[in-house]
Order: sequence, then structure tokens, then C-alpha cells
Amino acid sequence: MPLTAEQETELGALRAKAGGATTGLSAKQANELQFLRAKREGRVIVSEPIT
Repeated sequence: MPLTAEQETELGALRAKAGGATTGLSAKQANELQFLRAKREGRVIVSEPIT
């Protein structure tokens, strides 16, 4: 089963994080992706927005 675009992005972020890479998603984008995943899964995150 092929990955969705969102899953591809998430996988890239995880690979970059695991490898310590600085390419790919920025920290802000990675945090935004994490927030969107949590929101989709119904989890609530209480934190200050990154500006």
C-alpha cells in the first residue's frame, strides 16, 4: 500500500531526526506536523504557538 503525501512527509521528518540531518523539514514544520497528527488523532496539545 503506497504512502500518502502526509505519511511521506512524516517519514522524511523521522529519518532526518534519526540521522541528525538538517535537511528536509524545519523545526517549525516538524512541530506543525506533530500538532496536526495529534489533532487528527483527537489528542490535545497545550503549548505556546511558534511564531
